[in-house]
This record gives sequence, structure tokens and C-alpha cells, in this order.
Amino acid sequence: MPAAKARLVVRHILTEIGRLDVEVFPKQDSLTGNASYGNFINAPLFGALVPQGRTVFVKPENSLEPYPNQWDFLESIQRVPEKLLDEIIETNQLAVQDSRADPHAPVQSAPPVGLSGLPPCARRMLSEGVTHEQRVACFRLAVHLKRIGIPYDMAVASLRVWARKNKPNGDRRIISDQEILAQTSYAYTRDYRGSGCDQFAVRPFCSPTCALFQKRNGARNNAPSTSSSAPSESHLTTSETPTAKEEPQP
Repeated sequence: MPAAKARLVVRHILTEIGRLDVEVFPKQDSLTGNASYGNFINAPLFGALVPQGRTVFVKPENSLEPYPNQWDFLESIQRVPEKLLDEIIETNQLAVQDSRADPHAPVQSAPPVGLSGLPPCARRMLSEGVTHEQRVACFRLAVHLKRIGIPYDMAVASLRVWARKNKPNGDRRIISDQEILAQTSYAYTRDYRGSGCDQFAVRPFCSPTCALFQKRNGARNNAPSTSSSAPSESHLTTSETPTAKEEPQP
């Protein structure tokens, strides 16, 4: 059923019981045309934690004691039919927009929770994929994901989805899972802070709305210049290129 209906009914119930602080998944009514996945969520019954009484289903009426047989509990769950949601929506005069009405209509939604802190270049790279310098791009994306607090395993999962969007030039192959793991590990085990604005992998995705872009270009525009043309990539000074510390290992 449409996520919009389920979210609308759940929000209505939470409002009536005064629990708007409860986190609800999915977090969007629909995905944008460029997104291939929604929000990450820690699934229940994570093997190693179950014996510790964690990630399990509990009895709300009995001090949150875990059900003795989790599988029996799962089998007893009854799914809510869409017809019931429709009745609740109609009875309470709730407004919902069915995103299935026009599958070709553009959908507007907020960036996935947690990714809104990424700079515009990183969001574009994740959304569109890249055509060259995949390893460098992967490393830079991993640095940004770490900076905004995305856990390592979620970063790897995100970058694996991103890799499938890449369209390498010529006969080059798409970056492999092992290469993604390597680049992500470099980013997460070392203290990298640079944004890689001057790197060839990042430049095509730069946006004038980015604060880093404005800061760097403002500084360059205010600096004395002996030439009317911008320097080419081969003429960048040492101060304009990333330091060795910022480079991923080969």
C-alpha cells in the first residue's frame, strides 16, 4: 500500500495519544525519481543480540519482557489491510495524496534523514553516479558520510548502491565491492577532513550554492592575478591540490 496512507494514519494515532516523539518508518511518503532506496533501519532479531534480550519483540503490558518465542509472535501478527486505512482516513477526514495516481508525475520530497548535511556535490554524486575517477569519488563520498555521522556499514551499503549508477568512460569497469570497502576503510580509519574540491572527480559536481564553493571562489576572485584566464588543471599550484595526507591509499 502507499506509504503516504500508512504514515498519515500513524501520525493521526500518535497525535491522538500525545506521542508525536515516536519515530516512524518509512520517513517519506515517496522517493524522488533519482532515489533507489529509502531510509536505513536496524531490523529486529539481529542474531548476536537476541540472547541479550535486544532487537527482540517485547510485551508492552508486562514491563517490556521479551516474548518467549519470537517466531510464534511473528506468526500471530495480523497485517492491516489498506481498506481499513481508507476507512480511518475517511472517518477522520484526513487528507492523503496517492502517489500512485500518476506514476509519471514528479515527486518532491526532503532528502533522506541524515544525508541533508552533505554538500551539494556529494548529494549529486550519490544521486547521479560518476563517469570517471570512481575510487577517488568513492573515497571523498565516504569522508563526507563519516563526517555527518553515517555508520561505516551503512556507508558501505550506500556506496554499493551508488556504484550501480556509475557509467565509466570507455571500457572501464564499475568499481568493485572490494574497492569500495578499501576506500571506505581509508576514510573511516583515518582523520581526513578535506572536501576534495580541486580534484577532477569532484569538480563536475560543484555547485555555486555550496558554501565551500563560494568561499574558495571568493578568495580566488579577491586574490591578485597576472592572467585573465583561469589556470588549467595542469597549472594548479601545490596549495590548490590536495596534500598527500588527504589522498586515499593506492
